[in-house]
Amino acid sequence: MKSYVLGSILICAFVAFLQVLEHNKFIDLRKFAGDDTFELELEKQIPSLDQHDAIRNENEQANGVALMIQDSSNNPPPTGDGQPTRHSVIKTIDQSTNQMEQQDDQRACRVIIESKYDYHHEVIESAVLRYPLPWNEFNCSKTKPIIYEFSLFQNRWPDMWRYTWMPGLPLPNHLNETEFWGWKLYFERKLQGKAFERTDGRMAYYNRLISYNEMGNPSSFDAFIDLTCADSVPPFKFVTKGGGKTYCILHSQDERDITSSKWKVCLAKSCYLSPTLHPDSQCTFFPRDLPKIDNDDIVRNPSEVKLCIFGAKRNFSNIAAVFTQVLETFQEKEFDIKLYFAIRYPLESRMGRVFKAEIKNSAAALFNNTVVVHKNDYFEFAKFQASCDILLPEVTPSTRPNYFPPSVTGKLSRKQLTGAIPPIVAYKIPSIMHVELEKVYHPFFTAPVMTYNDTAESKLHAWTEMIMRVAKNKTMINTGA
Repeated sequence: MKSYVLGSILICAFVAFLQVLEHNKFIDLRKFAGDDTFELELEKQIPSLDQHDAIRNENEQANGVALMIQDSSNNPPPTGDGQPTRHSVIKTIDQSTNQMEQQDDQRACRVIIESKYDYHHEVIESAVLRYPLPWNEFNCSKTKPIIYEFSLFQNRWPDMWRYTWMPGLPLPNHLNETEFWGWKLYFERKLQGKAFERTDGRMAYYNRLISYNEMGNPSSFDAFIDLTCADSVPPFKFVTKGGGKTYCILHSQDERDITSSKWKVCLAKSCYLSPTLHPDSQCTFFPRDLPKIDNDDIVRNPSEVKLCIFGAKRNFSNIAAVFTQVLETFQEKEFDIKLYFAIRYPLESRMGRVFKAEIKNSAAALFNNTVVVHKNDYFEFAKFQASCDILLPEVTPSTRPNYFPPSVTGKLSRKQLTGAIPPIVAYKIPSIMHVELEKVYHPFFTAPVMTYNDTAESKLHAWTEMIMRVAKNKTMINTGA
């Protein structure tokens, strides 16, 4: 009788275990490191192309305004890092069972994308699809899909809440008050459990979010890619962590730093985000892989020209001076001109109120024709970006020298990428920018660009000319001409 009871208990326990596995689609990789059973189970989970969202297909009219103009911005397809401007599900794990049987018997490569901070989520997809890792040096499959895990800030909550905080932001009391929350929803809806083709032809499989204490032994993974390693500790110290498996994404460069021998080790395991600002020998990639927006999901006002500026660090008096003249120029026209500021700070936070007050104090015309936007939801913010008719990267060599090459701003250069450029490229948004900024990213632009120099007259001309062209094309679309 005892043996019968014991056997029944064991059977029930085994059935319960199978039910848990069935319920949890994404299994703890650390428990199955090097386990063939796990490899086969994960391979069965990778979906076919038929299961992927149709929204991931190329949409060449994503910006909704097919500007039919010819100017200096009508470039051939960008060369840059030599990769497509948009990523999509190009391949499936085709006829997965047969294909997997023909592949090598090594385990799939496993990579962790990590970040200790509550920002730079817009770089994640490009890191998965473009960061070149030395696969031949890893003891893992060269053909199976690469399994990507994501160990981001949220799993440090609430012990590391300080990483969510910036001056002016209220201290978050709940996880859904952080920027990560919006990205998590996007990940679960659009990425998790799907495979996408990397630029090197390998397939990248978005597996799951893991916490920092779930990383376990570094031998369980082949590489760690840190989105913000230079923000936490000096990179040349960081790349020695994780058993030497850590790779960095660097957002800026100080010429004084890279002369040291320590930096040579760092640069060999790091990639920058501004390909045209670094030599070909240095790893770079352009973070153009933003959420794909279905054109039907973009809300546009057919009688409004929507100008957008991202970020709060702006010279409002300069913007107000130009915008006031623009409004006077177009006051008799049949369309409205609105200037949208998208800021990180919640509108009712201290910095949000300060921002709105600065706009109001700059010029009444600027305030009355301005909309201040804050969107914590990652996908909703991407939709807002894609809905802009004209994007204005308000950086110049004199106001933000860190975004320009040393040939333009000398020792003040940090070779940084301004966050306005990727959405211009990804969503093919017409833009107005300083001529020196256009030179830096010229190979990537496929939408029209109007440029200005350091004079107020040239800036006013660029604004009025682009607004006129966008408005004309909107009119043609609205009337069916």
